[in-house]
Amino acid sequence: LPEAPAGYTIELNGADFEQIIADDLTVNHPLTDKEVQVSYKVSDSKGNTAITDDITYIVKGKYVQEDGMNEKPVVIPEIQEWYSPIDIKMPTSVLTKVGYDDSSLEAIVDEFIADYEAVTGVKLEKEQGKSAPGMIYFNNIEAAVSLGEEGYEMQIRGNGIEILSESVTGNMYAAQTILQMVTQNPEEIPIGTMRDYPRFEVRGLLLDIARKPIGMEMIREIARTMRYYKMNDFQLHLSDNYIFLENYGKFGTENEAFKAYEAFRLESGLTNEAGESPTAKDYSISKAEMKDFIQSQRALGMEIVPEIDMPAHATSFTKIWPELMVVNKVSPLNSNRPLVDHLDVSKPEAVAKIKELFDDYTKGEDPTFDAETIVHIGADEFVDNYTAYREFVNAIVPYVKETNTVRMWGGLTWINDGKTEIIPEAIENVEMNLWSSDWADGKQMYDMGYKLINTIDDYGYMVPNGSLGRSNAYGDLLNVNRIFDSFAVNRVKTRSGYINLPSGDDQVLGAAFAIWSDNIDKHASGLSESDLYWRFFDALPFYAEKTWAATGKEKGSADALAALAQEIGDAPNTNPYYQAEKVGDSYAKYTFDKGLEDATKNDRDLTAGTAKVENGALTLNGGNSYVTSPMEKIGNGNELIFDITLTEAAKPGNIIFEATPEYGTHDIRIMEDGKLGFTRELYNYYFDYELPVGETVTIRICAEQQSTLLYV
Repeated sequence: LPEAPAGYTIELNGADFEQIIADDLTVNHPLTDKEVQVSYKVSDSKGNTAITDDITYIVKGKYVQEDGMNEKPVVIPEIQEWYSPIDIKMPTSVLTKVGYDDSSLEAIVDEFIADYEAVTGVKLEKEQGKSAPGMIYFNNIEAAVSLGEEGYEMQIRGNGIEILSESVTGNMYAAQTILQMVTQNPEEIPIGTMRDYPRFEVRGLLLDIARKPIGMEMIREIARTMRYYKMNDFQLHLSDNYIFLENYGKFGTENEAFKAYEAFRLESGLTNEAGESPTAKDYSISKAEMKDFIQSQRALGMEIVPEIDMPAHATSFTKIWPELMVVNKVSPLNSNRPLVDHLDVSKPEAVAKIKELFDDYTKGEDPTFDAETIVHIGADEFVDNYTAYREFVNAIVPYVKETNTVRMWGGLTWINDGKTEIIPEAIENVEMNLWSSDWADGKQMYDMGYKLINTIDDYGYMVPNGSLGRSNAYGDLLNVNRIFDSFAVNRVKTRSGYINLPSGDDQVLGAAFAIWSDNIDKHASGLSESDLYWRFFDALPFYAEKTWAATGKEKGSADALAALAQEIGDAPNTNPYYQAEKVGDSYAKYTFDKGLEDATKNDRDLTAGTAKVENGALTLNGGNSYVTSPMEKIGNGNELIFDITLTEAAKPGNIIFEATPEYGTHDIRIMEDGKLGFTRELYNYYFDYELPVGETVTIRICAEQQSTLLYV
């Protein structure tokens, strides 16, 4: 510690890399020299304290990396430490097995074997036991230097690889590093030693699945690719409504706003007196599926944070319990916007209902949100009764804390009545998303004692609209160049500008970016799940680097980082764009000369249904007339070509092709205007073309990212 002047004491506040400078002041020397940011807590004899800014220390390494030796492998995010005394590579051909020492590692070993085969085409054998030549060996054992729950040491030798980590998560991250290395070069891996660990605890994504439904299949794809890039916090925004309620009515006509789109995506055990549930009718996730998702992902190192947003953004609940809503009022920010999406927390019965809603998931013998689940209570943008809101925070946060760690949106700078203090129980160990300096001044929230997740809109808020334009905030894509250049996890926004908090402070948890589906209903964008995934992946590597690596600039430029991400790609064994393998130019072709056989070499024969093959054509006789293809759906970069002859005029609702989706309908059909179109993910899409009667036409439908074209 620095020497303190008379009358003062100094203690360590924190280091950004506590794996090197620990809280007990133990210094664990890295492989090579490494910068560590350290802050101190200074106290005087009167009990006054102050926290210093970060002070940079260079901690001497055990070795010096010589020029010409094997360079550090390039993956996303940056590997923290690397040392190699030689320039020899290990040929991957020597690897034949995956070994592991503890049964707790079996799930990630199984995943790794499947992923390695997907990347390289090589199927490695699995063997529990001791390490041996030719193995990639996973150890659930602490390395010589503790690298924390998510850290690992990897020793790459001439005849195998050994991983040391004190946890399943650390071993899992080591597996992702290997997969990224062999994705870039499946032939060889540089020999050397790496130590890798995160700079920040929370590395996250917030995804609005309320206003734009996203099926569990895609949610799992996103979670898997997040882990591939060592992101560990996936916040699911489960309830919300169309923002622009002024487009429906206010005051005397405010109930018209209940016609606006809203959704609560989770199965509920509560109903009103009429038996109506707040759960969305068009798509919802069962309690059992959500519980399994939370716990299975946690076992792999991913924190799933369910968010139920109340007391504002709550039309899903106010339309079921209208007696609990704010009535006959408009927003002070928009005099035309009714507050029917606000639960009136000045009413004790409204607060009781909110508690009951959370109890439905956090209590009981087998709760959906078990005790290890971080529960996000929402609590943002409430613009009615500020005193009632602050009293609500003082009530609901300690209440949910009885069962779960609480996360909430920052809003206490804006929602301030000047008299109602927030009690310590509503602050201590509570996590807060800092999203707007107007609503929550970053320094003020830090001084109050909240644990902070930098989710600032000014860098990380994406509101997809299909324009493909980049914006600092609320645009279709994030401004990744600006993120690369100037975003820092500990750089928080205040009402007077940005300031740096100590990066190693326990209150600086990490950062997240957000994808919001504001553009629905009368502002509908028509974007699909894969369109949103594409936007997620565009921003992912930048937040992965900024939250794991020392600076997030290690790749040299935003363009270089983006290019590397494209090379590394999505996680193995994911298929967010619905691609399929094929031999030749076509996935399948049906001439109907030989019944339902596929004329290509892909062996995708149709399965007989009620339709018949007659005279070299498939005849659909109306009603339930069909055959079944082994291909459920095919995505971007592909086309469907078919000849069709109508013997009578098509009717609205006639379906030509259809799949079985997780929600809604997914088909090519005759739309209500009598013209050709298709439905997908609760949207209807229209072509300005009507099929003729008595004439054979060739239809070609081409699917590209964010566009579908019809050729006749």
